[in-house]
Amino acid sequence: MKKHSTPDRFQKPAGLDSGALLLFLFIISTLMFSRTVHSAELGLEDIRRAAVLASSEMRKLEMQKQNQALAKMAYYFKYLPSLSASASASYSPFKTAQGSALDGLNAAAQFSISGEISIFDRGKSKNERDNFSLDDSELDATTQTRLFAILEQADSYYFNCLEAEAAIKTAELQAEISAVALETAEIRRTGGILSPSDYFLALSNKSAADSSLAAALTSRSLAQRRLEQLIGSSETVELLPLDFGNYEELLNTIAGWTMEEISERFLKLKEELASRSPALKSAYITLKRAENTYKLTKRAFWPSLDLSASFNLGYSFIPADPLSYGASVTLRGTIPLDYWTLINNEQRQKNSLEISRITYEDTLAAFDIDLQSLLFTLAGNAQTLIANRRQAEYSALLLEQQQELFRLSSASMTTFLDAASRSLSSETQKNRAEFSFLRSLSALKTLGAFGDEELLNLLEE
Repeated sequence: MKKHSTPDRFQKPAGLDSGALLLFLFIISTLMFSRTVHSAELGLEDIRRAAVLASSEMRKLEMQKQNQALAKMAYYFKYLPSLSASASASYSPFKTAQGSALDGLNAAAQFSISGEISIFDRGKSKNERDNFSLDDSELDATTQTRLFAILEQADSYYFNCLEAEAAIKTAELQAEISAVALETAEIRRTGGILSPSDYFLALSNKSAADSSLAAALTSRSLAQRRLEQLIGSSETVELLPLDFGNYEELLNTIAGWTMEEISERFLKLKEELASRSPALKSAYITLKRAENTYKLTKRAFWPSLDLSASFNLGYSFIPADPLSYGASVTLRGTIPLDYWTLINNEQRQKNSLEISRITYEDTLAAFDIDLQSLLFTLAGNAQTLIANRRQAEYSALLLEQQQELFRLSSASMTTFLDAASRSLSSETQKNRAEFSFLRSLSALKTLGAFGDEELLNLLEE
């Protein structure tokens, strides 16, 4: 069978320094943030902190971390001597007929101390200690994964609310335009200068605008409720608007990427992100644990050697010889002879190791695809946003022109409403493109476990 090797960049579990620091900063910040979210206006960072505080999974992970520390402490208890004490008493009343009353009393107490040290245990103790270290790293990676998943979800829900709010403003503008068109249509119809088809068009447009506004209000309510549930708030939450100007420089930089530059940036970011990805860390830890188990299984053929010592001290209620004591030292060696069982177990562990290796390599390949996909998506979203902005600007100018012509009766109802529809549609697309760009940034941050500033600096290089 072909022997596979782990890539050099993963010869040991990647450090969690940056992730642990970020988690520490989040814990400090959340301690300063009340568990009850008040109705004051909240920004994105406030929503993130509240989401982390309200997460039951984060609390369960914290309890799991405590249990893991207790399990590690219990492991080292085996190196301490074992202490025991006992006492017993019995009385036989039939013995008192021929002797004194104390002849029927039989009482004793005993104290013992014993300990056992494994001189050679085929590497089992080292394997257990290595697994404890891997367990700590795996729990850290799991915590980091869940933390960034919560942050990404908080970002998404926050963006959903703001996008829904922008949709309401667009729907309100549509309702306002349709109301003006219908009012004008009523006046012209009364004066006999409007065709029935234009009047029915105005009525239809007004109904459509009212329906769009109702749908936008419903969407905003649902998005708001999901956000409040995420952060554990029973009160209505007011959100601060997002200043997209903070992303303008980054947007222009990313929008200028060519296909070749994206490929070059992928190669540049790959090593940096791979050493930080919680998913890759977890896959690597699983592989290392399988390797350790296989090594231990191969050593099962070796003999083991244990040394034990004990000391006993007893006192019996017998005047002739009340005190007793004893000590012993035992050296025990064990040689396994059931080779058929050991060979079977070794083969099974070898297969498990190969499965873990294949899974790890699949995770590496999936990571490469995810990273490339996110970079292409990010660049595409940036270019789409810039194009939609231009389209929205031109459509707004066209609407302004057609509205003036319609007011002067130089443009038909159809032309005016078509221009309004084009302008509103362009504005909606622009808003969606803005939040799609922000969501792709959030997804990239989650993939590499980055902080906001760290990611922005990395992408602007």
